[in-house]
Amino acid sequence: MSQSTQIQSEVKEIVDLLPIGSVVKLVGWDQKIMIYGRMQIQANTEEIFDYVGCPHPHGNISKEYNVFFRQNQINEILFRGYEDEEELQLRKKLIELEAAKKDSPPAQ
Repeated sequence: MSQSTQIQSEVKEIVDLLPIGSVVKLVGWDQKIMIYGRMQIQANTEEIFDYVGCPHPHGNISKEYNVFFRQNQINEILFRGYEDEEELQLRKKLIELEAAKKDSPPAQ
């Protein structure tokens, strides 16, 4: 098994984060959304979301048009973004960081 295949397999076991550039439809939305960030903090709530996206095909117009959402809100994947070795390594790191946060005790 190649290193790329092994990493891809490990990542899929934990969670299948979509790569940057993926285009999705969300539950209850007609507008297509293009993912341009993962594991993002929404500034006004300080809540962590799986993804931040922008309307497709318009792109990132302004912060007022950012769409923060979670994996379980994705209804349909219309296009999966570019994946290479760097993407797979980064995705693995993001997942490890998220798992470490969930395992650490809450701040007091």
